[in-house]
Amino acid sequence: MSDSPEAGSRQASAPGAPPSASSAVSFVSFCLTAPLLLPLLDSITAAAWPLVDTLEGFPPEAVAFANPLVLAALFVALAVLFASLVGGRPLRLGRRVELAAAGLYAAGYCAVAVCSSFPFSVPLMVLSAAGGALGAGGALLALHWISVVAPEGFKEAFRAVLAAAALTLVSSVVARAVPAHLVFPVYAALAAVSALAFAHSLRAQEPIEQPSAEGGDWWAVFGGLDVSFLDEAEDIQTPRARGLFFIVAPLVMIALFAADRLLLARMPFLLSPVVIGGIIALLCALLLLRVKRDRMLLNFSFRFFVPLVAFASFAAAAFVPESVERLVLMVGGFAFLTAYALSMTAMLLTMSGRMRSLSVPVAGLLVVVACLIDQIAFVRFPFAEATDVNYLLFLSLFVAAAVLLIITPGSRLWHVLLDGIDERSDAAVAHRSYLDRCEAVAAAFELTPREAEVLVLLGRGHTSAFVAERLVISESTARSHRKNIYRKLEVGSREQLFELLDRFDQAE
Repeated sequence: MSDSPEAGSRQASAPGAPPSASSAVSFVSFCLTAPLLLPLLDSITAAAWPLVDTLEGFPPEAVAFANPLVLAALFVALAVLFASLVGGRPLRLGRRVELAAAGLYAAGYCAVAVCSSFPFSVPLMVLSAAGGALGAGGALLALHWISVVAPEGFKEAFRAVLAAAALTLVSSVVARAVPAHLVFPVYAALAAVSALAFAHSLRAQEPIEQPSAEGGDWWAVFGGLDVSFLDEAEDIQTPRARGLFFIVAPLVMIALFAADRLLLARMPFLLSPVVIGGIIALLCALLLLRVKRDRMLLNFSFRFFVPLVAFASFAAAAFVPESVERLVLMVGGFAFLTAYALSMTAMLLTMSGRMRSLSVPVAGLLVVVACLIDQIAFVRFPFAEATDVNYLLFLSLFVAAAVLLIITPGSRLWHVLLDGIDERSDAAVAHRSYLDRCEAVAAAFELTPREAEVLVLLGRGHTSAFVAERLVISESTARSHRKNIYRKLEVGSREQLFELLDRFDQAE
């Protein structure tokens, strides 16, 4: 690999370069038709195959379409994660694979469109094959777009997530409004446009080098995720805090979704409560874009915005007639879950953007979660009747999830947010103190000016890949600087480097 600045800039800027017109068209068309997101999958399934009997749930045709689609997407995402683990470094999808995925995606939609337009019954095997092709192609395209769009700033990631969610929700509403026999022909046309624009955009792109093995140990991603945009909020970096934030909280949210979905089994709706809740959460989330700083936005989204949606749901249920109280809380539950999903997705997207070598595995993780949610949505529970016991279970999980977000990952982020106006100056003082310590270390151990720049980034926990992108150098050069710094400082790991920096008080 060349170590020239031009080569480093090309490598670094490729994932985040301004999109071409064809790339933008392809991305928008994909968001409008992506069947992996539940609101759209729910809408196109219900619109194309109207419920024969709401007491029995979806008819066999709908299940034969949705289940193979979700399972195929889940298999592809898990295969990418497994291949990354076995290979010792994450995969980067090749152009041939991406072109094949675009073709498979369009072909799957076209096949389902043909099946849904037949006046006679279509064999379930044919419908399943079409759904499987659509799911596999959609999963690969989702991996591509998530890894390419991922920015380094939380606000940029949050804005991208809101844009994608808005497109999906608008498309979900349209799918409910379009006549049933036109649903899949319309979406097949959009998928074909997306595939053609995607193929055209790939021709204009320069080849992107494979990520090196260094920094590719994605198995340890949740032990070393780049959370430096939280600055001095160190409480999220403890093992217990990470376990609560990245494992316990998502599991509680999934359980809450299953309980909320369970209550819907016997309640037919013109517009899905999932879509209604998503629209409410999205409109509220748009107000967060007025927050300017990344750390403040992240803290506010998890500490106030998501719990506030839960509180508003309970408050609204208290002022409506008893006949619709449960419906209001169910819609509020989906709004709460959507608000949480928007914030968590933006956070993972930010980490993916700051650690490019892990972008595809992180994208695969997001696809796996989306597929699990879809699969839960189409499970036929034998106890699906909306009994009081199920309702109490839903309420208990709702309250537990809201409280869990308030108390995790710890108290320090809460205090940072409550500092209010003083936070800006406190953060500046802390940042200055850190830079002074790095200067003291660089002077004491005679580091070169370039090594001093690298030390500032390494001390924040950044990987060599991130250092290369930030300083516009090649990754091999960044690794060389890191080795020289470790040798001069006589440390052998990041933990020892952190300890050394902590021992150096602010330079006098």
